[in-house]
Amino acid sequence: MSDAAPEPLGWERLAEGDAFRLERRGRFLRAALAGEHLSLSTSVKNGGQRRGLRYLVNHQSCEGKDHRERHEVLSRLGQEGYHDSVCREIGVEPEEAAVMGTAANMNYAAVVAAEDCGVLVTAALTAGVQGHAACAGDPAARREAEGKWEKVAPMGGTINTILLINRAVTEAGLARAVVTMTEAKSAALARLAVGSRYSQDLATGTGTDQYSVAAAWVGRPMTSTGPHVKLGELIGR
Repeated sequence: MSDAAPEPLGWERLAEGDAFRLERRGRFLRAALAGEHLSLSTSVKNGGQRRGLRYLVNHQSCEGKDHRERHEVLSRLGQEGYHDSVCREIGVEPEEAAVMGTAANMNYAAVVAAEDCGVLVTAALTAGVQGHAACAGDPAARREAEGKWEKVAPMGGTINTILLINRAVTEAGLARAVVTMTEAKSAALARLAVGSRYSQDLATGTGTDQYSVAAAWVGRPMTSTGPHVKLGELIGR
Protein backbone atom coordinates (compact mmCIF):
# COMPACT_ATOMS: atom_id res chain seq x y z
CA MET A 1 0.00 0.00 0.00
CA SER A 2 3.00 2.30 -0.39
CA ASP A 3 1.31 4.67 -2.86
CA ALA A 4 -2.17 4.61 -1.34
CA ALA A 5 -3.47 7.53 0.67
CA PRO A 6 -2.55 7.44 4.38
CA GLU A 7 -5.23 5.99 6.63
CA PRO A 8 -7.13 8.89 8.25
CA LEU A 9 -8.25 8.89 11.85
CA GLY A 10 -11.70 7.51 12.50
CA TRP A 11 -11.75 4.90 9.73
CA GLU A 12 -12.28 1.25 10.66
CA ARG A 13 -10.19 -1.12 8.54
CA LEU A 14 -12.30 -4.05 7.33
CA ALA A 15 -9.90 -5.79 4.93
CA GLU A 16 -6.56 -5.19 3.26
CA GLY A 17 -4.51 -6.62 0.40
CA ASP A 18 -1.42 -5.67 -1.56
CA ALA A 19 -3.55 -3.51 -3.87
CA PHE A 20 -6.33 -2.11 -1.65
CA ARG A 21 -7.49 -1.09 1.81
CA LEU A 22 -11.19 -1.46 2.62
CA GLU A 23 -12.41 0.84 5.39
CA ARG A 24 -15.60 2.18 6.95
CA ARG A 25 -16.62 5.33 8.80
CA GLY A 26 -20.19 6.26 9.67
CA ARG A 27 -22.32 6.17 6.55
CA PHE A 28 -19.32 5.61 4.25
CA LEU A 29 -17.50 2.51 2.97
CA ARG A 30 -14.53 2.95 0.66
CA ALA A 31 -11.84 0.90 -1.02
CA ALA A 32 -8.56 2.84 -1.29
CA LEU A 33 -6.67 1.44 -4.28
CA ALA A 34 -2.88 1.18 -4.47
CA GLY A 35 -1.17 1.35 -7.85
CA GLU A 36 -2.84 1.32 -11.26
CA HIS A 37 -6.23 -0.36 -11.61
CA LEU A 38 -8.60 -0.98 -14.50
CA SER A 39 -12.10 -0.29 -13.20
CA LEU A 40 -15.67 -0.52 -14.40
CA SER A 41 -18.55 1.06 -12.49
CA THR A 42 -22.05 2.49 -12.58
CA SER A 43 -20.94 5.75 -10.91
CA VAL A 44 -22.74 8.79 -12.34
CA LYS A 45 -19.41 10.65 -12.43
CA ASN A 46 -16.26 8.75 -13.48
CA GLY A 47 -18.42 5.76 -14.38
CA GLY A 48 -17.87 3.24 -17.14
CA GLN A 49 -14.39 1.89 -17.80
CA ARG A 50 -11.56 3.89 -16.23
CA ARG A 51 -7.90 3.86 -15.34
CA GLY A 52 -6.54 6.03 -12.56
CA LEU A 53 -9.34 5.85 -10.01
CA ARG A 54 -8.04 5.61 -6.44
CA TYR A 55 -11.28 5.11 -4.51
CA LEU A 56 -14.44 3.02 -4.84
CA VAL A 57 -17.08 4.42 -2.50
CA ASN A 58 -20.39 3.08 -1.23
CA HIS A 59 -22.42 5.23 1.14
CA GLN A 60 -25.77 5.57 2.83
CA SER A 61 -27.22 8.40 0.76
CA CYS A 62 -30.60 8.36 2.51
CA GLU A 63 -32.35 6.82 5.47
CA GLY A 64 -34.73 3.92 5.20
CA LYS A 65 -37.62 6.33 5.79
CA ASP A 66 -38.12 10.09 5.72
CA HIS A 67 -34.78 10.83 4.03
CA ARG A 68 -35.45 14.46 3.21
CA GLU A 69 -32.14 16.02 4.24
CA ARG A 70 -29.87 14.32 1.72
CA HIS A 71 -32.60 14.20 -0.89
CA GLU A 72 -32.80 17.97 -0.70
CA VAL A 73 -29.01 18.22 -1.14
CA LEU A 74 -29.15 15.89 -4.15
CA SER A 75 -32.01 17.86 -5.67
CA ARG A 76 -30.13 21.12 -5.21
CA LEU A 77 -26.70 19.99 -6.43
CA GLY A 78 -27.67 17.46 -9.10
CA GLN A 79 -26.10 14.01 -9.29
CA GLU A 80 -22.59 15.11 -10.32
CA GLY A 81 -22.58 17.94 -7.76
CA TYR A 82 -23.69 15.48 -5.10
CA HIS A 83 -20.83 13.17 -6.12
CA ASP A 84 -18.39 16.01 -5.45
CA SER A 85 -20.06 16.75 -2.11
CA VAL A 86 -19.75 13.13 -0.97
CA CYS A 87 -16.07 13.06 -1.93
CA ARG A 88 -15.41 16.25 0.04
CA GLU A 89 -17.08 14.69 3.09
CA ILE A 90 -14.53 11.88 3.11
CA GLY A 91 -11.51 13.88 1.93
CA VAL A 92 -10.94 12.39 -1.53
CA GLU A 93 -10.62 14.07 -4.91
CA PRO A 94 -13.91 13.81 -6.86
CA GLU A 95 -12.06 12.92 -10.08
CA GLU A 96 -10.40 9.95 -8.38
CA ALA A 97 -13.53 8.21 -7.08
CA ALA A 98 -16.45 6.09 -8.22
CA VAL A 99 -19.44 6.55 -5.90
CA MET A 100 -22.53 4.46 -5.19
CA GLY A 101 -25.46 5.38 -2.94
CA THR A 102 -28.08 3.36 -1.07
CA ALA A 103 -30.48 3.49 1.86
CA ALA A 104 -28.63 0.56 3.45
CA ASN A 105 -26.62 1.12 6.63
CA MET A 106 -22.88 0.54 6.09
CA ASN A 107 -22.69 -1.27 9.43
CA TYR A 108 -24.47 -4.16 7.71
CA ALA A 109 -21.99 -4.42 4.84
CA ALA A 110 -20.83 -7.97 4.13
CA VAL A 111 -17.16 -8.49 3.26
CA VAL A 112 -16.10 -11.81 1.73
CA ALA A 113 -12.94 -13.02 0.03
CA ALA A 114 -11.88 -16.04 -2.02
CA GLU A 115 -8.35 -16.99 -3.15
CA ASP A 116 -6.70 -19.45 -5.53
CA CYS A 117 -2.94 -19.70 -6.14
CA GLY A 118 -2.32 -16.09 -5.16
CA VAL A 119 -5.31 -14.68 -7.03
CA LEU A 120 -7.51 -12.90 -4.49
CA VAL A 121 -11.05 -11.63 -5.07
CA THR A 122 -12.65 -9.50 -2.36
CA ALA A 123 -16.25 -8.29 -2.35
CA ALA A 124 -17.99 -5.77 -0.10
CA LEU A 125 -21.76 -5.63 -0.45
CA THR A 126 -24.79 -3.92 1.00
CA ALA A 127 -28.25 -5.22 0.16
CA GLY A 128 -31.87 -4.25 0.59
CA VAL A 129 -34.63 -6.09 -1.26
CA GLN A 130 -37.84 -5.66 0.72
CA GLY A 131 -38.85 -2.50 -1.12
CA HIS A 132 -38.50 -3.40 -4.80
CA ALA A 133 -36.91 -6.74 -5.49
CA ALA A 134 -37.53 -7.36 -9.18
CA CYS A 135 -37.06 -9.91 -11.93
CA ALA A 136 -35.61 -8.79 -15.24
CA GLY A 137 -38.54 -8.04 -17.51
CA ASP A 138 -40.94 -7.02 -14.70
CA PRO A 139 -43.03 -3.85 -15.10
CA ALA A 140 -40.71 -0.87 -14.60
CA ALA A 141 -40.99 1.82 -11.91
CA ARG A 142 -39.84 4.79 -14.02
CA ARG A 143 -39.45 5.88 -17.63
CA GLU A 144 -36.92 8.31 -19.11
CA ALA A 145 -37.68 10.53 -22.08
CA GLU A 146 -35.59 13.46 -23.32
CA GLY A 147 -33.78 13.75 -20.01
CA LYS A 148 -36.95 13.78 -17.90
CA TRP A 149 -38.09 11.07 -15.51
CA GLU A 150 -41.67 9.98 -14.91
CA LYS A 151 -42.58 7.83 -11.92
CA VAL A 152 -44.63 4.79 -12.87
CA ALA A 153 -44.67 2.81 -9.60
CA PRO A 154 -43.15 3.05 -6.09
CA MET A 155 -39.61 1.78 -5.57
CA GLY A 156 -37.07 1.22 -2.78
CA GLY A 157 -34.13 -1.08 -1.99
CA THR A 158 -30.70 -1.52 -3.55
CA ILE A 159 -27.89 -4.09 -3.84
CA ASN A 160 -24.48 -2.43 -4.18
CA THR A 161 -21.25 -4.35 -4.84
CA ILE A 162 -17.57 -3.43 -4.66
CA LEU A 163 -15.47 -6.18 -6.29
CA LEU A 164 -11.66 -6.11 -6.03
CA ILE A 165 -9.29 -8.38 -7.99
CA ASN A 166 -5.58 -8.36 -7.15
CA ARG A 167 -4.41 -9.23 -10.67
CA ALA A 168 -4.65 -7.54 -14.07
CA VAL A 169 -7.69 -8.45 -16.17
CA THR A 170 -8.25 -7.55 -19.83
CA GLU A 171 -10.97 -5.07 -20.72
CA ALA A 172 -13.13 -7.86 -22.13
CA GLY A 173 -12.44 -10.01 -19.07
CA LEU A 174 -13.52 -7.21 -16.75
CA ALA A 175 -16.78 -6.80 -18.67
CA ARG A 176 -17.40 -10.56 -18.42
CA ALA A 177 -16.67 -10.38 -14.68
CA VAL A 178 -19.74 -8.16 -14.33
CA VAL A 179 -21.84 -10.88 -15.99
CA THR A 180 -20.51 -13.51 -13.57
CA MET A 181 -21.00 -11.20 -10.60
CA THR A 182 -24.59 -10.45 -11.65
CA GLU A 183 -25.38 -14.13 -12.18
CA ALA A 184 -24.02 -14.84 -8.69
CA LYS A 185 -26.21 -12.09 -7.20
CA SER A 186 -29.27 -13.54 -8.90
CA ALA A 187 -28.33 -17.05 -7.74
CA ALA A 188 -28.06 -15.80 -4.14
CA LEU A 189 -31.50 -14.22 -4.35
CA ALA A 190 -32.91 -17.45 -5.75
CA ARG A 191 -31.27 -19.47 -2.97
CA LEU A 192 -32.94 -17.15 -0.45
CA ALA A 193 -36.24 -17.44 -2.37
CA VAL A 194 -36.61 -13.66 -2.63
CA GLY A 195 -39.70 -12.99 -4.67
CA SER A 196 -40.28 -10.10 -7.06
CA ARG A 197 -42.53 -7.32 -5.80
CA TYR A 198 -43.97 -6.90 -9.29
CA SER A 199 -44.60 -10.41 -10.61
CA GLN A 200 -44.81 -14.06 -9.60
CA ASP A 201 -41.14 -14.66 -10.50
CA LEU A 202 -38.14 -14.87 -8.18
CA ALA A 203 -36.17 -11.64 -7.98
CA THR A 204 -32.95 -11.27 -9.95
CA GLY A 205 -31.97 -7.95 -8.32
CA THR A 206 -33.49 -4.51 -7.71
CA GLY A 207 -34.10 -1.57 -10.00
CA THR A 208 -31.30 0.54 -8.50
CA ASP A 209 -28.45 -1.98 -8.14
CA GLN A 210 -24.96 -0.54 -8.60
CA TYR A 211 -21.39 -1.87 -8.75
CA SER A 212 -17.75 -0.87 -8.83
CA VAL A 213 -15.21 -3.45 -10.02
CA ALA A 214 -11.44 -2.89 -10.03
CA ALA A 215 -8.56 -5.13 -11.10
CA ALA A 216 -5.01 -4.23 -10.02
CA TRP A 217 -2.68 -3.85 -13.00
CA VAL A 218 -0.29 -6.52 -11.70
CA GLY A 219 1.09 -9.41 -13.77
CA ARG A 220 0.04 -10.65 -17.17
CA PRO A 221 -3.64 -9.72 -17.75
CA MET A 222 -6.03 -12.60 -17.15
CA THR A 223 -8.51 -13.07 -20.00
CA SER A 224 -11.35 -15.22 -18.71
CA THR A 225 -13.74 -14.54 -15.83
CA GLY A 226 -16.60 -16.91 -16.67
CA PRO A 227 -17.70 -19.72 -14.34
CA HIS A 228 -15.64 -22.37 -16.17
CA VAL A 229 -12.34 -20.91 -14.89
CA LYS A 230 -11.06 -20.43 -11.32
CA LEU A 231 -11.18 -16.63 -11.39
CA GLY A 232 -14.83 -16.80 -12.42
CA GLU A 233 -15.46 -19.26 -9.61
CA LEU A 234 -13.90 -16.87 -7.10
CA ILE A 235 -16.06 -14.00 -8.36
CA GLY A 236 -19.17 -16.17 -8.13
CA ARG A 237 -18.36 -17.28 -4.61
